[in-house]
Amino acid sequence: MWVQVPPRGLFTYICIMATVKKTAQYYKDNPEAAKNKAEYDTAFNATPKQKRIRSLRNKLRRLFKRRGQVKKGDGKDVHHTGGTSVGTATVMPASKNRAIK
Repeated sequence: MWVQVPPRGLFTYICIMATVKKTAQYYKDNPEAAKNKAEYDTAFNATPKQKRIRSLRNKLRRLFKRRGQVKKGDGKDVHHTGGTSVGTATVMPASKNRAIK
């Protein structure tokens, strides 16, 4: 897709290419594999252990929300550095939190 960008009064065009990750492309090309993955993910997220972990993370986010450190749509995540306890969690931008590998 070409987008017009005005640098210092002159109009130039730059190309913005939409990149698709390899995994996303694989599941797009293989709908049966995508269906199997969706079934597995649904079953995995319904396990008691995952429900407990999710509820703890949600509870921690609600706590930070009450403190006024995060709010809906602000682009911030609760970073769980060492688990889901209050002392080990911090607030950081979602882009930085999701870039951590």
